[in-house]
Amino acid sequence: MLKKIIITLSIIFGIFVLVVAGGFIYLLHGNKEVLNLEINPIVLDNIEDGTYKGEFNGYRWSNKIEVIIENHKIIEIRIIDDMTFKRDEVSNELFDQVIEEQSLEVDGVSEATISCNAYLKAIEDALDED
Repeated sequence: MLKKIIITLSIIFGIFVLVVAGGFIYLLHGNKEVLNLEINPIVLDNIEDGTYKGEFNGYRWSNKIEVIIENHKIIEIRIIDDMTFKRDEVSNELFDQVIEEQSLEVDGVSEATISCNAYLKAIEDALDED
């Protein structure tokens, strides 16, 4: 009887370890790639009024956004489909910076560099003229 309990507890512990390890792998997968993304500058002078959709596909940071342009200025950025673990305060602060600076060359949000890079890449995608 004791042997069955030990085997059962060992199996349960093993499953627990696998689930925890899998969770860490999921959380960290792609971390370095998204952290090191190159964000290219945008030129708003050539962009007509309208709503432009962009997306970034990168692991748990994948997102889709809309950028609204009026008189060659970004006036609003909306999230259509957010990343897996979103933090509204990060996207709100970042989007405010982009709108204020009219540029993707912003400081971003402290301790949220990877999320900021993913959002900036989606904005770049929306406004890329290529």
